[in-house]
Amino acid sequence: MTLRSSVPGLQAVSRSTHPTAPSTALPREEIPPHLQAVLEAADLLKNFRQTYGFKSSLAFIFQAAAVVSSILLSHLGSQDKSPANPASRFPASSHDDFVSAFNESYRCLLAIGTRVMIGRGVARMVYHSSRTGNGAPLPDDTQRLLEVVNDIVWTSTDVQHISSNFPNWATRKTIGTDGSDDEMRMERLLKEWEALSLEGS
Repeated sequence: MTLRSSVPGLQAVSRSTHPTAPSTALPREEIPPHLQAVLEAADLLKNFRQTYGFKSSLAFIFQAAAVVSSILLSHLGSQDKSPANPASRFPASSHDDFVSAFNESYRCLLAIGTRVMIGRGVARMVYHSSRTGNGAPLPDDTQRLLEVVNDIVWTSTDVQHISSNFPNWATRKTIGTDGSDDEMRMERLLKEWEALSLEGS
């Protein structure tokens, strides 16, 4: 399902550039290779967004944005030093890089979600994962963006149009391919979470 609604506010945020303060984060070579790849993918997303916007190559951009935002959700709490936190082994100085990369990838997901339903679904899945304890709270910049575009990027009826087994990479559980992990897939998760949201409203 393709959504063709025009969202000037979100598109303006998506195409804009934001000067950032000098980073005191770890040198990339001191971050594990899998997280180096995630941060580099976020850099590519930013470059693509600033150069082309979101009018083409949505399939490539969607996959990158979905994986980056989902994986980084569990590393946003690098300042939480509890043993249960997978990011606790990194110095707090690496936190800025993780937050910046997450903000970029999630912004891309929201923009894609105005055109493609699966983009909406993954953005909503990451949102709920944060709220239900599968990751750290969303960064302030992302929270402020959601306050502006929330009614545009998700409606209460959208869950009825989601039919996808896209995996929730934000979870710390193992996701396989044998069907035994259906509870960690997007369609089932969103239906359960949205039902709970309606009950609590």
